[in-house]
Amino acid sequence: MGGALQLQIPGLCQRAPWKMDVARVQGPDPVAALQKLVSADLRGLAHGEVRGTLLLHPRGQFRALLAVGLWHGEVWVFAPPGFGQRAWEQLQRYLQFSRCRVTPSDGPCTVLVGAGWREALQDSEFS
Repeated sequence: MGGALQLQIPGLCQRAPWKMDVARVQGPDPVAALQKLVSADLRGLAHGEVRGTLLLHPRGQFRALLAVGLWHGEVWVFAPPGFGQRAWEQLQRYLQFSRCRVTPSDGPCTVLVGAGWREALQDSEFS
């Protein structure tokens, strides 16, 4: 499957049966910028951690379902399949004031679920 990480290790983790729309958020302090726009507390987000959240309008209205993750110092946002483009447009509209930008990714994204996902990823070529 074109370089995508696929693991089927019982008791550790498995490849989730869904795909995600993915984008990278870049700028002076993308976590702080996102913190002002989402429902989850992103402070202290650790390498490899992903937090589910809601994208909110500055007045608090729901705009999109997202997940925010940190990987090797880069901030990534994930949206359900087919909802990314609209979410990225809305997110970019709000982020422009913080000098951050959203860059959609057209590369593969694999979601690993289960207690042993960190160990499985560390043993892969993708760590």
